[in-house]
Parts: sequence; C-alpha cells; structure tokens
Amino acid sequence: MRHTKALIAFFLFGLFATDWSTGAFAQTIESVKRQQKREQRRKQKDTKTYPDYFGIQYRPLVPFNAFGAGPLFLEDTMGVHNSIVSPEFGFSAGGVIRVGFSERFAIETGINMTRRNYKTEYFVPDSNLFAKTTIRNISYDIPVNFLIYVKVNKWLYINASFGNSFLFFPSNTATQTNTLPHNYRTESLMFRWVRLALNANAGVEFRTEKEGFFYVGASFHRPYNSIYAFRTTYQYINDPVRAGGAMNGTFFSLDLKYFFPTIKSKGSPFPDGPLGRN
Repeated sequence: MRHTKALIAFFLFGLFATDWSTGAFAQTIESVKRQQKREQRRKQKDTKTYPDYFGIQYRPLVPFNAFGAGPLFLEDTMGVHNSIVSPEFGFSAGGVIRVGFSERFAIETGINMTRRNYKTEYFVPDSNLFAKTTIRNISYDIPVNFLIYVKVNKWLYINASFGNSFLFFPSNTATQTNTLPHNYRTESLMFRWVRLALNANAGVEFRTEKEGFFYVGASFHRPYNSIYAFRTTYQYINDPVRAGGAMNGTFFSLDLKYFFPTIKSKGSPFPDGPLGRN
C-alpha cells in the first residue's frame, strides 16, 4: 500500500513538472517572438525612406551696387573730408545638412563663416590728399531653407530653395592708415549681435552613388535691416573729424557644394542571441 501511494505521488509530481516545463517553454517561445517583433518594428521605424545628407560648401561673394549693398558715400558735417566704403570680393564657407522628407522636397541648414571685405577711400579736398584702407567683417550664418528638386534624369537635378538665415556678429572691427601727420581710420560697428536675412538659391546638382553629390549654383542674400554702421575718421595732428552711415551687407554668391555619399549599413556586427540581440 505504501509503495502504491508513493508511485501515485511520483506520477502526479511528474505530470506537474511536465506541465510546468511545457508552460515555461511556451512562455519562452512567446517572449522570443515578441522580442523579434519589437526588433522588426524598431528597424522599420529607423529605416528612413528619404535619406539625409551632410556636405560642405564654399561661396565666393560677388560685389555689386544694388539693394543697399554699397558703395556708401560719407561726408562729415564740417566738409573737411569725404570717404567711400565699397564692397569687395569675400567668401563664405561651412557645413550643410540636408533633411529629406519626400522625393521633391527637403530642408537645408548648417553653419557658415562669412567674411565680407570693404575698401575705404578717403579724400581731403582742401589738401588734395588721398588714402585707402581695407576692412574685413566676420559673421556666422545659420540658414533654414526649403528646397525643391526637379529631376531631369537619373543623375541630374535642378534645385531651387528659399528661406531665412540667422546672422551672428562676434565683434566690431576697425582699420587705419597712418601717414603722419595725417591719420585715416574706418570702424565697422554692429547694430545688434544677431540679425535675420532672406535667402534665395538656384542651381544644378550632379548625383553619383559612390562619389556623392556635386552642386553648382548661385545665391541672393539680403538682410532685412542694416547690419553695420560704418564710421570714417580723418585726423590732422589733434583734430579728428568723423562721418558715418549704415550698410545692410547684401550679396550675390557663386555656390559650390559637395555632399558625401550615403553608406548603407550591412547590419549589426553583433549576432542575435536566443532571446534577441545580445
């Protein structure tokens, strides 16, 4: 009788253990399946249909006489000296980020360092004196442009974009020429340390799969307000005479951009474990 009870208890324990192990194994399988589904959803979410690109750009700034870009004619109230501040060739360079959200539209941003160069010519009519100096102004430009593509063929695109830029000015600048006893000085004084400007761009883009994208175009950049107050000074011995005016820093530029090719990932270098990614 005792042996019979022991056999029955052992049999029941075996059934319970088998049922428990089967349930635990089934739960493990379900957990693995849920983990795999979550991993697939994460991969699908991370996969972007329209890729983003990073590139670099260089823009020679072309001087012109329109839209308040110069030249700026200055004359002091005493009529002692006259001066002319004229824009010269400058440049802008920096990085570009392009964020695509459809086949034809994207957003471009980045950061650029812009150097505007100005030439100042001084005239002292009574003495028939003449002098010349050059001043360089540095600013930093963060554009936000809306970009439109027009596909011509597999590798050629026509682009147009427009938007606004945030302009940041780190400091005032000054330059002078001493031809004793005569002294000539030009100062560039920022109105505010940040300004807003209008952008308009157009160009063509050559796309290759392995070498990246090459862009050639032109831009128009116009601040909404004057960005610099120029002040010129003529000093003979101890009597400085000053004249001043404002300039908005508008420019045209030739745009040269290069976007690095997108490298497609071949998957994680870490193998999947029995419960998902290790």
